[in-house]
Amino acid sequence: MSNDLRIALGLAALCLGGCGQPAATTKANTTEAPARPATVRNAADAAPTELPAQIDPPPVPAERATVVSREDITVDGKPACAFTIRYPGAVDQPVTWNGDRCGSIAARFISREELGRAGQLDDLPASAREDLNRAVNQPVFSIEGEFTASIYPLNVAGVIYEVPIAD
Repeated sequence: MSNDLRIALGLAALCLGGCGQPAATTKANTTEAPARPATVRNAADAAPTELPAQIDPPPVPAERATVVSREDITVDGKPACAFTIRYPGAVDQPVTWNGDRCGSIAARFISREELGRAGQLDDLPASAREDLNRAVNQPVFSIEGEFTASIYPLNVAGVIYEVPIAD
């Protein structure tokens, strides 16, 4: 191995240990001054001291759950139905049903009791049952297609999610 290659490898090994960083001291009784915070030269470069309390827009006041909008769309070249759903106390959120146009599906809000009478409440995952129990007087958005059905409850974070209830 040439001397130039040995020198280059030696320098690379030194840099792996912190090239450009001050050498670590090994004195047991050495006290160092606390690091000073970096000075911000531009206020735009400074990190915000507080995050906003809410990133989403505030919820639209609503007495009951409702479908705000419904529209036929195309997803990956196939028909789909796009909804905007409003639950009381939550921001409006999108729900997309892929594979069918809006006129081919039944979309409505149903109660926990209706799910129970249909024998579907007991088949739900525990987390979905908890979300439904938390909003006991609140109906849940439901979509029934030709071959499958789903409900769209609101979780503790205020986010709508899909729970298949029939295949």
